[in-house]
Amino acid sequence: MTDEQKSELAALRAEREELRRQREARDAVDPVKAERKALEEEKLILGLEEKHGRVGVGLAMVRCGVDGTLLIGQKPHAATYSKFHDLEKADMKAIREFIAPCVVSPAREIASALLDEFPGVADKFAIELAKLCGFDPKG
Repeated sequence: MTDEQKSELAALRAEREELRRQREARDAVDPVKAERKALEEEKLILGLEEKHGRVGVGLAMVRCGVDGTLLIGQKPHAATYSKFHDLEKADMKAIREFIAPCVVSPAREIASALLDEFPGVADKFAIELAKLCGFDPKG
């Protein structure tokens, strides 16, 4: 490698490293803000557990996006689960109809907007809710 190539390579690596540092600085999480959010979530979960039962028994949770809002739902009524289970093919409309009556946090309008923004969460949330009814996704 010539001196010119070595110099160019060093400059390219330095520029790439600077861009990486800029991204890290942009994406850095304020630890106080993160802890405040975690505390609020724990308070919310505790309150909902008192009303609906523990997570994994009476409540299901999924996070919408990285560090996003928690979508929390109560155990589906047996009739709600049966109606969903009896479908030959559950399309997105059916999944959202199954999820809707179960949502306890955030408010249903916000939950609907989150599912619009993160449509893949609907599948995951439906599975978590179905597990509360005894469904085993592994067969």
